Amino acid sequence: MATKYWVNIDGIQSGPISRDELANIDFNPEVTYVWHEELDDWQRIDRLSEFADIVAAKQKAAAEHSGQSENSESAESSEHSEESEHSESSVTPPPVPQPPVPQPPELQHAMPQSPMPQPPMPQPPVAPEAEAPTNLVWAVIATVMCCQITGVIAIVYGAMTSSANSAGNYEKARRYSDIAQIWVMVSIVLGLIYMPIALLMMML
Repeated sequence: MATKYWVNIDGIQSGPISRDELANIDFNPEVTYVWHEELDDWQRIDRLSEFADIVAAKQKAAAEHSGQSENSESAESSEHSEESEHSESSVTPPPVPQPPVPQPPELQHAMPQSPMPQPPMPQPPVAPEAEAPTNLVWAVIATVMCCQITGVIAIVYGAMTSSANSAGNYEKARRYSDIAQIWVMVSIVLGLIYMPIALLMMML
């Protein structure tokens, strides 16, 4: 995480700012103070080696901008030295800014929360799927009264339908039920065909 800085220029404090933002500020290094979390107190920026490049750039820009003769520069530097000493003695760094204190969990919970989402609307209960008919009664009647072979097949599929209903596999139970119904009908048809023939043979 990049270090953030606070700067005090002529008693006016600003921050937090990045190093690049600090380099772009116009300031006099001799009367500018800076602080970040690794410093115990405010320090004059030209006394910290980590800002030597920024201070040198500011001093070079000030020297190029002046464009005055050596004598006037000497007189101005003397006057500026006196003013800087006076400014240094008169400027009092403000208190070190304290980082924000995180709120304890109980206070965070006490803060107003965003509206709670509405619970989903209850869905209507789904009706249980109906069990498939076993056709066992008709299968037994067809076995006794009509045709034993096809009737037994119908009884077997009726029992399989009952087992599938008990296991909750209603789709398979419907398939078995349909097959059992078909064999019941086949038994009845065969019985209707066989019974007249059997009666005719008994009469002869």
